[in-house]
Amino acid sequence: MDPTKFYKHAEVKFKGIEEDSNLGKRLSRLLDKVVQSLPDEEQFGVVHAIWLHTKESFIESAEEFVRKNPSLHSVKQTIDEVKMSMMLWQQNTDPVCKALKEIGSGPDGFSLFWPAFKKTGYMGDSDCAISLIVDYYEYRTDDYIMGVIAHELAEMSYKWGILKKEIPNMIKMKDKGRNARLRQLTETGFRGGSDEYYKHEELPNNEARRLGFRKEIDEMLKGECVEP
Repeated sequence: MDPTKFYKHAEVKFKGIEEDSNLGKRLSRLLDKVVQSLPDEEQFGVVHAIWLHTKESFIESAEEFVRKNPSLHSVKQTIDEVKMSMMLWQQNTDPVCKALKEIGSGPDGFSLFWPAFKKTGYMGDSDCAISLIVDYYEYRTDDYIMGVIAHELAEMSYKWGILKKEIPNMIKMKDKGRNARLRQLTETGFRGGSDEYYKHEELPNNEARRLGFRKEIDEMLKGECVEP
């Protein structure tokens, strides 16, 4: 995909990390590389924001968002998971690579997708915002980070494909029924670490592989740590 076309609607926002820091420059380069490798498909036109967060800044922004949108349970759930991860890391005394293997990094990416339907099949008024939670990215390979970015884009992309086929049914439903059907179709809403969650994660991972990021997804799943 042409990066100029993508960035016309997708704003990259740094919060808790400096854009001109070594990590900030690295992440900008890797994000550009992922965007350039994306196929030119319509769903990527609804990505309007990509946030680069620390855990602390993610919690701050997400809690403010939830105050305005209290029905978004997936955001509340992710906030809880990030807070739990912060607590575990505050208690940790092991070297980073050992701790990453034993307790994990916690959520290092999050995707929020608001679908919008029209009877014509048009979904271009949908919206997607992606957060990358970068606290331990310095200990990850380039392919790992690109895998996380591709996974979060694919989280929206696979839902888009499913919902596109369901538009005739979805537009007949009221909001409550539509939201329930949306969760059922996309197999979402499971707590991180559960068997259901890991089963769900294969859906966006497979979509990312379809989009051309097989190597990066495999690297992400290996989760290897490298010293910066």
